[in-house]
Formats: sequence, C-alpha cells, structure tokens
Amino acid sequence: MLQLELKNKFPELKFICPVLDRMILNGNKLTVNVSKRRNSYVLCITVHRCKSYSFVQIQRDLANFSDEAAETLAKISCNDSPVVLDSDYDGQYICLLNESEKSSSFNTDIPELSIPVLDSEVSNLSVNLHFPLRKQFNELDDLVKTFNLLMIRGCYGRMSIKSGNHLELHFTDGCDHHPSLSIACGLKNITSRAYCEFDANQYGLQASKFNRLLMRRESVFQKFYFSQSKQDSALNYCGPSLEFRAI
Repeated sequence: MLQLELKNKFPELKFICPVLDRMILNGNKLTVNVSKRRNSYVLCITVHRCKSYSFVQIQRDLANFSDEAAETLAKISCNDSPVVLDSDYDGQYICLLNESEKSSSFNTDIPELSIPVLDSEVSNLSVNLHFPLRKQFNELDDLVKTFNLLMIRGCYGRMSIKSGNHLELHFTDGCDHHPSLSIACGLKNITSRAYCEFDANQYGLQASKFNRLLMRRESVFQKFYFSQSKQDSALNYCGPSLEFRAI
C-alpha cells in the first residue's frame, strides 16, 4: 500500500475514489504518475474508458514525495493485481493498494447526496445545455453528483470540445494550479428534419455558454444532470446524455 499526503485537502475524494474503483474493477485501465512541476510534485491518476481518448482524471499537488514513495509506486504499478484507490474522510490522503489488500468490507457505492432539484420546465432557465453521449457511461451518474458538490463549494468549471466530438470538463478548486477533476467523453452527432446537424460547432456554442456563465458567476442556481436514456423526438435521439441547467 502507498499512502500519499496531498498539499491541500480535496474533500470530494471520498466520493470520487469509489467511482474510479468501480471502473477499475470493471476492466478500465488505470495509470498513476507523479511529476515535478515548478516547486511541487503533482499526482496524476487517470482511468481510461477506451483506448483512444475518454478518461476520468484526478490531479493534485503532493505535500511531499520521497524516493521511497517513488520506489513503492513503481512496484505497485508493475504488480499484476489490480490497483484500487481509497481516501480518508477529509481528503488529506489518497491511498493506492492492490486489490488483494482491500478489506472484505470495501465498498464501491457512493452515498446519496442531497442536492435540490432544478426543474427543466422552469420558464426562466438562463442556460439549458444537452450533450448526447456516443457510448454508455454508467459511472457518470455518480460523478455528476460530485460535479454538483464542487459547484456548491464554489469551484471553477470549464468545458471544451476536443477532436471535434469529445467533451472535456474540468473542475478547479483554486488550491492548485491545474484541474483537480477532469473527464472526457465522446459526443454523438445528430441530424433531424427539425434541426440542423448537432455538430462540433453546436457543441462548442454550448460549452461557451457554460464557460461564460461560470466566469461571470451570475446564476442564482446551477446543476448538472445525467440521463441513462434521454428520449428526444425532435433530435431523433435516445441514449445517455449529460445536461446542465442554470437559473
């Protein structure tokens, strides 16, 4: 087992780690590395959802990183047993351990989080964004809960469109100089008679709306949603989607 102390607490880790563990145990590839940037050691944990692009990533500055910790990390990474993640309640430490080291009570379920509902039918929505996903992303349901917690805590969010059809979403809490939590997922292009092609340009316009909203901090309330099966007859689409609404 390797326990790493973070330079600044990341309380949402206790919700993120169980989701990443579920992905790892379902066969998604994990990569862990520590690099020196400026005067800090930065931990980067990435769970790859496919061979090409999609991922979930944590980046945090470490309080310290000794030669002994570097050797332990190298040994864990070379081990054939899957490596899973754990965190303390305050998010001061993150642990990497082999699956064989975890206790029988190890739980990969995220608790229900109490967040108010923002009705999509509210007439005064200032922003109502819809990103249809190219593939199923079951863990996004729990990750969305964490996105909302980060927003409530006042963390900064940013969207961008990469490679034409991938959404990148980054959250930064201001403690470190890089995003603390990032995801990338493939988006689906849709055509219909009622709508022009729902392409990268349209995705880009939606991402820009999100970025402007968060930069100005003008909304009264904002929330992410995930739908396993979004039925939209106008868009001729039925499948998973990430949505964002704000008043």
